[in-house]
Parts: sequence; C-alpha cells; structure tokens
Amino acid sequence: MLFYCEKSYSSQKKSMASGVLFRDVVLDSAKKTDLSKALTSVGLGEMNVDGDRRSMLRIRALACKKFGYPREGSWYNLGKSFWSKLRPDSGEGNSHIIRASLEPISHDIHNFPTYRHNPPRTPTGFDESICETPTSYIEVDPVVCPIVWVMGVGQANWNEVRAGNRRIMYDLGVDDGWSDQVVRRHIDAMLLAPFDDQVIILSHWDTDHYSALFHFTQQELATFRFLVAPWPVPPTLTAQRVFSSIRNSGLPYRLLDPAPQTGRRIGLHLQSRSANTDIFRAGPGVSRNQTGIVLVFKWRDRLALLCGDHHYNKLLDDVLQAHYPNHEVGLVVPHHGGRAGVIDEMSWSTRQVACALSYGLGNLHGHPSQPVLSSLRRAGITPRHTRGTTHLMLDMGRTHIDFIASIP
Repeated sequence: MLFYCEKSYSSQKKSMASGVLFRDVVLDSAKKTDLSKALTSVGLGEMNVDGDRRSMLRIRALACKKFGYPREGSWYNLGKSFWSKLRPDSGEGNSHIIRASLEPISHDIHNFPTYRHNPPRTPTGFDESICETPTSYIEVDPVVCPIVWVMGVGQANWNEVRAGNRRIMYDLGVDDGWSDQVVRRHIDAMLLAPFDDQVIILSHWDTDHYSALFHFTQQELATFRFLVAPWPVPPTLTAQRVFSSIRNSGLPYRLLDPAPQTGRRIGLHLQSRSANTDIFRAGPGVSRNQTGIVLVFKWRDRLALLCGDHHYNKLLDDVLQAHYPNHEVGLVVPHHGGRAGVIDEMSWSTRQVACALSYGLGNLHGHPSQPVLSSLRRAGITPRHTRGTTHLMLDMGRTHIDFIASIP
C-alpha cells in the first residue's frame, strides 16, 4: 500500500529513550483501494464510504528512529503489518479533509527509509497546461490603490490582493481541523464580494495552501479566469480530486515547470514580469516548501511579498536585493512563523518591512517559533498575528506601511 507523507512534525509526546523520536504524521494515498485496505486493517472498514471524499489519515505519536522518521513529500510502502499495529483515536472529530486519526497499539520503533518507494505514475493530464504565460493576464489598474489581505484561516495560508474590481487569490488553504460547515461559510463570505476579474495562484501543493479548493463547486471555479500552480502535482487522492474538479470546471490553468537550476542551491528565478505583478519560480528539488511559486505585487515604491513557505535567505537575496533594492515591503511571514532558514538580521534591518503572520492558535506544529519571532524583532520587524481567525489588511496607499486587523 503506497502512502504519501503530507505532514510530519514533532509530537507532543516526548521520548524517554535515546535515539527515538515521536512524530505526528499525516498520510495520503494515490489509490482508493490502498486507502480501503488501510482503513480495514485498523478496524475502520465501515468508513469505506464512496460519498466520503476525504483520504488523509493522521497518526499521532508514532515512534521512529532519530533519523528514520517520514519526510514530507516522500512515498512509502506500508504493508498490512504496519497498519495492524494502529487503532483509531478520537482526535479528528469533524475535520473537513482528514478521514481518521490513529494511534499506535504497540511499541514498535519505525525506520521509514526502509519503507521508501518511488512515486506512483502521475495521472494523465496532470502535466499539461491549458492557458498561456500567466502574468500577461495578471494585471490591475495601476491607478487603483491595492489592498492586501491575509485571511485568518487557522493553521493555513490564504492571501488576496484586491484592486478595484480585480482580485488575485494567492493560496486557498484552511485549517485541517475545520468542519465542512465552517469551511463552506468562509468560502461563501469570501465569494460574496463582487469582482469582475479573479485569478488563483498556488504557491505549492501542501494541503494547508490549497485545501479550500476541495470544497469549491465547479460553478464557483468557473467564475475565475485562470489558475497558476507549480508542476508537478502530487498524485495523491486529495490533489487528484481538486485538480480533476479544476479541469472539469473548464477553468484554464497553467502548471509552471521548475526554473533551471545552477549548482546545488535551489534558487528563486523571475519567470514573468508585468507592470505590477511578478512571478518567481524555484528550481527543482525534493522539498515542496522550497520549490514553489512566489508572487510579488508592486505599487509605486512598495511591494507585497507573498511567499508560501520559502526561506528568508532566498527571499532576501534572490527577490528583494536582486530586483527591488529600494522598495518598502509588506511581507507575509513564511511557513506560518516556523523555521524557514536563517534570517540575516543585519540585512533585513536595512529594509522597511511590515509583516503579517498567519497561524492557528494551539496548532500542533508549535508555530510561530519563538526563536523566529526573536530574530525578526532583532531585525526591527514586528509581525501582526492572525491568531487563527483575525483578518489582516495592508493598504498600500497609507502613509505608513503596516498591516491592521479588519473585516474584508
């Protein structure tokens, strides 16, 4: 049974044994048959319901060797013997995207590199684009002052740039723990605003950056002019369902290939430029966080830097210093305030930066990281926090660049 590691992070349960770590893991499959076998093996055969589109499974406090834990973005062959040593717990409740939560019933210590497997074949059509180079279509009136929104969507990322009757939506993630009803209410509220022209850009294929698309109807998707996302699309059941819905809606999309790589470093490269919108794409690599799309929205001598989970050093060196050395910056903090490379405090302190930090209260990842917040403060940067449900707004025409709490 092939399963994809969607998330892997330190468990709240701490190990007393040397060389052993406890990890919380979220897995997804590429085949319904593999999901069905896993559910049956853990005693949840009754959850094999065709009407339930959720395919992700969370395992809490899985004991692993120190360097043998599952890595995000990797595929593993997990047989019946693995699943038979797990049992259901009551952790997920009414999650809109996670089918079941499991816990170990034995003290086995796992070494996931021994389970590693090649990715399954990408489904037909998941490597095609059906629209032209994106930024020729991403343009707003340069006279209209844009507003940047960082939505309070729990432990997830949903950003928007609004200018007049046009809207760019960068990432459409919502918290894994939200119910279908809560997600639906948020989508309905966001789609109430009348925009004549809307586009979607996804930074990368982590569910906390695209999971709301799981709930968009095909009619709602058809109201957008096009979608831009990085290639490849992981062939998980969750991503397949979202991408198939996009294709069936008739929404034009562009899958951006990784940028050419020079040397071993995964850098960010400017892929296309327009009057007020630039798109950067990273080179190829294993980490989804480091190989996605960055959006820069410019207005006069200011810019909004929407960066997904990219590292600070790449944002500073490859984007800001290389292309916008004198702009004031509205930054959405990468990786929900978690560790995202080294922060060059001296260099960042020379820039005028306002920033917003999107995360969910009580999240299991421990975001935001206190060392990251301390480093940002030493660089003269004090983030505004969504703390789960607060929406933050950056008016790029205000005298002083800053994010403030507001209602869209």
